[in-house]
Amino acid sequence: MGILILMYNTENYDKFRKAKSRKKEFEKLCKDIPHIPTELVTNMIQSIADFDQNFRTPEVHGTGSVRKWSFTMLSLHQTPLVEFIKYWNWLLPMLIEIDRLIGSINENGS
Repeated sequence: MGILILMYNTENYDKFRKAKSRKKEFEKLCKDIPHIPTELVTNMIQSIADFDQNFRTPEVHGTGSVRKWSFTMLSLHQTPLVEFIKYWNWLLPMLIEIDRLIGSINENGS
């Protein structure tokens, strides 16, 4: 989220960074950025919220349950790691989309 705000709404990056809820601030700031599709914003916010709910502590400051399961010797079907892998699978297309947006800035200069 921060990369996209830094790229397309630089003057509001500090506001985004200091916001109590970066997800809400991201959504609000992206409404004024025509280069970022609404469905991308919605998908990012929902996926981050799902990840937080499933794998991070309620405070969202520590490593949460991810650390516990990352170093286990149990098989995948005995842990929630398969769900965790789904988030990595979601992240890859997001990174490709961010790369595409960066490429369009380099090509167009805006």
